[in-house]
Amino acid sequence: MSYADRPCPGTGAPLALPPAPQPDPVQAARLAAARTALATIDGARTAQAARDAHEFERAGRVALALRKRCDKLRLQARWADEDLARSSDDAKAIARIKARRMVETLAVECPG
Repeated sequence: MSYADRPCPGTGAPLALPPAPQPDPVQAARLAAARTALATIDGARTAQAARDAHEFERAGRVALALRKRCDKLRLQARWADEDLARSSDDAKAIARIKARRMVETLAVECPG
Protein backbone atom coordinates (compact mmCIF):
# COMPACT_ATOMS: atom_id res chain seq x y z
CA MET A 1 0.00 0.00 0.00
CA SER A 2 1.27 3.47 -0.81
CA TYR A 3 -0.02 6.97 -0.32
CA ALA A 4 0.10 9.83 -2.80
CA ASP A 5 -1.48 13.19 -3.31
CA ARG A 6 -3.40 11.87 -6.37
CA PRO A 7 -5.25 8.63 -6.95
CA CYS A 8 -3.75 5.98 -9.18
CA PRO A 9 -4.75 6.30 -12.83
CA GLY A 10 -7.98 4.47 -13.57
CA THR A 11 -8.93 3.86 -9.93
CA GLY A 12 -10.39 5.88 -7.15
CA ALA A 13 -11.42 9.47 -6.99
CA PRO A 14 -9.76 12.40 -5.25
CA LEU A 15 -11.12 13.11 -1.80
CA ALA A 16 -12.68 16.45 -1.19
CA LEU A 17 -11.02 18.37 1.59
CA PRO A 18 -13.16 20.38 3.95
CA PRO A 19 -12.63 24.12 3.74
CA ALA A 20 -10.18 25.63 6.21
CA PRO A 21 -11.89 27.10 9.25
CA GLN A 22 -12.15 30.87 9.47
CA PRO A 23 -9.66 32.43 11.87
CA ASP A 24 -11.05 33.35 15.27
CA PRO A 25 -11.34 37.17 15.41
CA VAL A 26 -10.43 37.23 19.11
CA GLN A 27 -7.30 35.18 18.50
CA ALA A 28 -6.42 37.33 15.49
CA ALA A 29 -6.73 40.47 17.64
CA ARG A 30 -4.55 38.89 20.35
CA LEU A 31 -1.94 37.93 17.75
CA ALA A 32 -1.90 41.47 16.34
CA ALA A 33 -1.55 42.93 19.85
CA ALA A 34 1.28 40.51 20.66
CA ARG A 35 3.09 41.42 17.45
CA THR A 36 2.73 45.13 18.24
CA ALA A 37 4.03 44.59 21.77
CA LEU A 38 6.95 42.56 20.45
CA ALA A 39 7.83 45.30 17.96
CA THR A 40 7.70 47.91 20.75
CA ILE A 41 9.89 45.82 23.05
CA ASP A 42 12.33 45.08 20.25
CA GLY A 43 12.55 48.79 19.38
CA ALA A 44 13.17 49.70 23.02
CA ARG A 45 15.83 47.00 23.31
CA THR A 46 17.57 48.27 20.17
CA ALA A 47 17.49 51.85 21.44
CA GLN A 48 18.87 50.78 24.83
CA ALA A 49 21.67 48.84 23.13
CA ALA A 50 22.58 51.95 21.12
CA ARG A 51 22.60 54.09 24.29
CA ASP A 52 24.73 51.50 26.09
CA ALA A 53 27.22 51.39 23.21
CA HIS A 54 27.44 55.19 23.19
CA GLU A 55 27.95 55.30 26.97
CA PHE A 56 30.61 52.59 26.79
CA GLU A 57 32.47 54.53 24.11
CA ARG A 58 32.22 57.77 26.13
CA ALA A 59 33.48 56.01 29.26
CA GLY A 60 36.43 54.69 27.28
CA ARG A 61 37.31 58.21 26.11
CA VAL A 62 37.04 59.54 29.67
CA ALA A 63 39.26 56.73 30.99
CA LEU A 64 41.83 57.40 28.28
CA ALA A 65 41.88 61.12 29.10
CA LEU A 66 42.32 60.36 32.80
CA ARG A 67 45.11 57.89 32.10
CA LYS A 68 46.89 60.50 29.95
CA ARG A 69 46.47 63.14 32.66
CA CYS A 70 47.85 60.79 35.33
CA ASP A 71 50.80 59.80 33.13
CA LYS A 72 51.56 63.48 32.57
CA LEU A 73 51.38 64.22 36.31
CA ARG A 74 53.68 61.27 37.09
CA LEU A 75 56.18 62.57 34.56
CA GLN A 76 56.01 66.09 35.99
CA ALA A 77 56.48 64.72 39.52
CA ARG A 78 59.54 62.77 38.38
CA TRP A 79 60.95 65.87 36.71
CA ALA A 80 60.34 67.89 39.88
CA ASP A 81 62.25 65.25 41.88
CA GLU A 82 65.10 65.39 39.36
CA ASP A 83 65.13 69.20 39.56
CA LEU A 84 65.28 68.94 43.34
CA ALA A 85 68.23 66.57 43.19
CA ARG A 86 70.14 68.85 40.82
CA SER A 87 69.30 72.18 42.43
CA SER A 88 71.78 74.26 44.35
CA ASP A 89 71.41 74.95 48.05
CA ASP A 90 69.67 78.28 47.41
CA ALA A 91 67.04 76.78 45.08
CA LYS A 92 66.55 73.52 47.02
CA ALA A 93 63.74 74.87 49.21
CA ILE A 94 61.76 76.04 46.18
CA ALA A 95 62.42 72.81 44.29
CA ARG A 96 61.40 70.76 47.35
CA ILE A 97 58.08 72.64 47.61
CA LYS A 98 57.48 72.18 43.89
CA ALA A 99 58.23 68.45 44.08
CA ARG A 100 55.96 68.01 47.11
CA ARG A 101 53.11 69.86 45.38
CA MET A 102 53.46 67.68 42.28
CA VAL A 103 53.29 64.54 44.40
CA GLU A 104 50.22 65.90 46.21
CA THR A 105 48.53 66.79 42.92
CA LEU A 106 49.25 63.32 41.60
CA ALA A 107 47.84 61.72 44.77
CA VAL A 108 44.62 63.76 44.54
CA GLU A 109 43.97 63.32 40.83
CA CYS A 110 45.26 59.77 40.42
CA PRO A 111 44.73 57.83 43.63
CA GLY A 112 46.21 54.38 43.61
